[in-house]
Amino acid sequence: MRKHILIILLLSLGLTSLFARCNFKVKGTSPLLSPSELPTPSLAASSTDCSPPDTYGAVKGRLFLTNGQPSVGSILYLGEYVGLETSSPVVVLDPSRHLHTQTGEGGSFCFSEVPPGKYGLIVWDAVESILLPDPTTGYSLLLEIKSGETADVGVLYSPIP
Repeated sequence: MRKHILIILLLSLGLTSLFARCNFKVKGTSPLLSPSELPTPSLAASSTDCSPPDTYGAVKGRLFLTNGQPSVGSILYLGEYVGLETSSPVVVLDPSRHLHTQTGEGGSFCFSEVPPGKYGLIVWDAVESILLPDPTTGYSLLLEIKSGETADVGVLYSPIP
């Protein structure tokens, strides 16, 4: 059963982009940089309209690599927060049912129909996935989504290319 799921997953992601992403490594950067050590990206890229319907909320922002380059084509999920408000909260990711999107030009992303609740923003890769940190605190970023509101997370950084 696992082999079938993996094969379907590989086919749905596209083998070319998968292999290119697996072989890419940024030299000289660390996924453990403190917020003050992160490069400051240019914020001139587009601001996408991310307005939610009345009964939903929205999340928007931009994702950059730790070297300051926009992360284009990254897959993001909103994982379900299930407890422990600490520096390492528990967030569950079920790719078959949780909302996901892909970063566009300039690293921009938008989740426009998010049910109200508490979520963690996860960057997903075929090899690993991580709960993105809040750039101001360095702790895991948790989002409280409310109906009719758009949460703008600003610029976030990911060690996963």
